Amino acid sequence: MKTSDTHPTSASATQSAGEGSAVRALSAWSAWRWSDRVLPAAVFVGMACWSWGKWPDLFIDFGRELYVPWQILEGKALGKDIAYLNGPLSPYVNACAFRLFGTGLRTLVILNLCILAVLCALLRHLFRWAGGRLCGFLTVLVFLLLFAFAQYGPVGNFNYVCPYSHEMTHGLALALAAIVCLERWLRARSVLWAGVCGLALGLAFLTKAEVFLAGAAAVAFGFALDFRLGGVPGKRRRTAAGSLAGGFLLAPVGAWALLCLRLPLGEALGATLGTWRRLLAGSVTALDYYRWGMGTRDALGSLARMTVWGAAYCVVLGLAAALALALREGSRYRPSAPWAVFGAMAIALAAWRGAVPWFDALLPMPVALAALGVLTAFELRRADHSSPQLRRLYILRLVLIVFSFVLLGKILLNARLYHYGFVLAMPGALVMVAVAAIWIPEWIARRGGAGSAFRAVSLAVLAMIVAVHLRIDASWFGGRSQAVGRGADRFYADARGQAVNVLLQYLAEDAAKEGTLVVFPEGVMLNYLARRENPTPHINFMPPELAVFGEEAILTALREHPPDLVALVHRPTPEYGLEFFGRDYGRELSRWIEENYAGEALIGAPPLRDERFGVQLLRRKPSP
Repeated sequence: MKTSDTHPTSASATQSAGEGSAVRALSAWSAWRWSDRVLPAAVFVGMACWSWGKWPDLFIDFGRELYVPWQILEGKALGKDIAYLNGPLSPYVNACAFRLFGTGLRTLVILNLCILAVLCALLRHLFRWAGGRLCGFLTVLVFLLLFAFAQYGPVGNFNYVCPYSHEMTHGLALALAAIVCLERWLRARSVLWAGVCGLALGLAFLTKAEVFLAGAAAVAFGFALDFRLGGVPGKRRRTAAGSLAGGFLLAPVGAWALLCLRLPLGEALGATLGTWRRLLAGSVTALDYYRWGMGTRDALGSLARMTVWGAAYCVVLGLAAALALALREGSRYRPSAPWAVFGAMAIALAAWRGAVPWFDALLPMPVALAALGVLTAFELRRADHSSPQLRRLYILRLVLIVFSFVLLGKILLNARLYHYGFVLAMPGALVMVAVAAIWIPEWIARRGGAGSAFRAVSLAVLAMIVAVHLRIDASWFGGRSQAVGRGADRFYADARGQAVNVLLQYLAEDAAKEGTLVVFPEGVMLNYLARRENPTPHINFMPPELAVFGEEAILTALREHPPDLVALVHRPTPEYGLEFFGRDYGRELSRWIEENYAGEALIGAPPLRDERFGVQLLRRKPSP
């Protein structure tokens, strides 16, 4: 098997086909090389234009991604003046962007589009080396169409332009960069690449635990395999391991040292660790929301749905494999079979599209990745004494499989495209695309079958999944037509944006323009858009924050630094098994607000009572 970028019209083939065939082949090859780059770029631009300004959610999560770097620029320190649940890298990167290019949503959008382009390049590089040029092309195309700009529900933020947490997208990019460095090590055995790989992992450590753990597991597995099977001399192993460890330590130690310039040693260490404190807080992971996310809230139901989808894939792809193997070389049906199979499969899927729960399409992925890992390890064992090129190929494939599998840990029994799946399931989904469209057809072709017939079935299924999800995108994009914010902060929201605009206008006309504001239970986007500071370190008052920081500690901070204004935003939280702030959780906070604040303005319905949306603004009562 060749791992370089080859094509059926190689030099030997063109020599035997004659001059005319050679010209046609070279023309086709040039066109492919051109479209391989231009088509993904066109999809990137097209998806960005289609979804422009409709990426962030009005109240949930993304306001924090704007407010925190803005407050860092205002002189606040992470971990001391801002209670933060994740690592320190992303807020300071975004604060630097604000410093260089101006504070505004547009700055983060442009930065994130650049990071998205880098992610496409990293994915293309890895899958190109793991399966050839077509593999790199298909995986990047699927990434752009299904994940990069996705909007699969009423809550925005689960995309790469305005993510609910920049630590997820930054961490993923750094983990993939570390795997690219590992791939470079496999080819060049340069200690420099081992050090850069460690540095990328160290930076990922400063983002979120789940992406770092996946990247660290994959890289450690890859180096261990190469050390064992690649004949690396003992001295070279020790030097590479030392370079990897040194590069890794550089980032967290450097971050801690920089934070120590503003914070005491202990607080600087806490801010450096960030996400690890949340990971160890068992009260957070026990919340109903996270049990639903992992699929453990109804484990038997999750396993049943996984089994149904797994059986469906086995039947469809098993029949496709049997057909492809039956179409031997010389069969008169072989040239037309892929087109006929693709058309028949597409028609059948289109007829049944409304009856298929496509959001569950990735449920069997953990089992599929585990089985694929075993099979690839077996192939690696067989190729151990073969060419170094084959060994590198299988090691890289195994590294991608391990990375994808470990990344699924947070959604293991509920693997999905939407929600957290936009990052956690993305690499695994691309591995499945590579398997179905490239690796299995190659295996069939080596045994004399028509690999293209199997690929046709795989592409028909993939095309239907893409089409269904693009229709969902369209429906949610269409519902975001209310412009919110001005200038560099302008974006589009649903109908709630009208109420927000009224509130922002009221705050702009308020005589006390410098008055501080705290929004309950969630909605720090209002602080950012109104440029109103929250005087306490706590910016969210949702169940996870109350579990990590404690309601009493938050209440103490509010008593010490009471805000001038309080806004109550209608934000139901049934996903946590707790419907309303003040009734089902945060009762002490709600009581403190009632005792110390009086209503000033009501926009819409009274919040946190029923399904109707509204925002209530309250002002602090004069001291007795």
